[in-house]
This record gives sequence, structure tokens and C-alpha cells, in this order.
Amino acid sequence: MTTQTSPQSTGATARSGQDSGTDAAPALPEPGQGVQVRGATWAVTDVREQGLPHSPADDSRTGLEHLVSLQSLAEDRMGEELTVIWELEFGNSIVPDRGLPETISTDAFDDPDTLGAHHRAGRA
Repeated sequence: MTTQTSPQSTGATARSGQDSGTDAAPALPEPGQGVQVRGATWAVTDVREQGLPHSPADDSRTGLEHLVSLQSLAEDRMGEELTVIWELEFGNSIVPDRGLPETISTDAFDDPDTLGAHHRAGRA
């Protein structure tokens, strides 16, 4: 089992919702990235190439496909796991990394009285 961490082009028509007008395979996610699959947001935990190459009769798709292991990030499905064949999933996409803020300013925080009022209102 090898972990694939760089995108690999298979020459197949894109099957995801990314750019269906090109002949490139969908971008391959890396462990730790967020992805949208089946209408939900998931964290990628593992990426593995499938073990067997396609036969010549398989619609001229010659590259290997990738098993992508996912873990749910949805609050009501926390910890749920899913494994998909990335190239065969319809409408999959990699969620752009938003990163951490460049700077943190004290002006961006609420006034302590406002925060206290919000906290008291939530307890009532």
C-alpha cells in the first residue's frame, strides 16, 4: 500500500463538477485536505492507488484509480467514515484551504459587556 500525495493525470474525461470540458482527471486530494463528496464536507485521511490496472477494453482508461478514505466533518455525522473511488465520484471537489488569519487585532473582538450579554441571553 502506497500513499499517493501528488495529483496524477490519467487522461480520462473529468467526471467531477470541476471542469467537465477538459480531458484531465479530477485533482487528487491529499491527506489532511477538506473535500466535498456526496453533498457533505469530509476530511481526507488516506489516499491509495488501486492495485490493478484497467484492461484495454475499459473505455480507453489506462491509469489507476484512487481509493480515498474520508472522515465526516458534519456536526451530526462526526466520526462517520467513507471510502470512495475518487475518479468515479460525481461532483467531488477539493475545498480551498482558508488558512489562519494573517494578523489578529484586538479591535476584532467584541466588547466584554456585549459578550457577557450574549452569554446571559443564551443561558435563558
